[in-house]
Amino acid sequence: MQLRRPLPYVNESPLRFSSGRRRWGLTASPVDSVRFALEGFRYAFLTQRNLRIQCAVGTAALMLGVVLRLPFHEFALIAALTALVLFAELMNTAIEATLDLHAGAEFDLAVKQIKDIAAASVLTVSLGAAVLGATIFLHALAPALPL
Repeated sequence: MQLRRPLPYVNESPLRFSSGRRRWGLTASPVDSVRFALEGFRYAFLTQRNLRIQCAVGTAALMLGVVLRLPFHEFALIAALTALVLFAELMNTAIEATLDLHAGAEFDLAVKQIKDIAAASVLTVSLGAAVLGATIFLHALAPALPL
C-alpha cells in the first residue's frame, strides 16, 4: 500500500488563498465562510483525482437528466445523490489529511484501517448512487429500448 503524501501547510500550498490572515477560532462573516468553503473545494478538486472523476460523472448524470427531461422528483434525486457522493469524497479527503498530519511519514496500522473505512464509506455511497441512478435512467429510457 502506498502512503499518500499529506496535504501541504497553507504556506507550502501552490494555491493562493484569498485570506492569508485568517485567524483560527474566530467566526467569519457569511461571505468569508462561503469563500473559505470554496477555497477548500478548489484545493480538493485540484489535488484529488477521485473528486474530479466524481464531479464529471455527477455533471454527466445531471446533463442526461436534463436531456431525458426527467420528472422533477427524479432529477432532484439525481442532484441529491450527486451532492451526497461529493460530500462523502470531501469528508474522506478531510479524514485522510487529518490522519496524514497525525501519522507523519511512519506507517500506522490504525491510521490505515481508519482510511480504509473512510474510503469504504465513499464506495458504499457511490455504489448506492449508481444503482439508484441506473434505475432512474433505465426507467426513463425503457420506452426507447427494444425489448
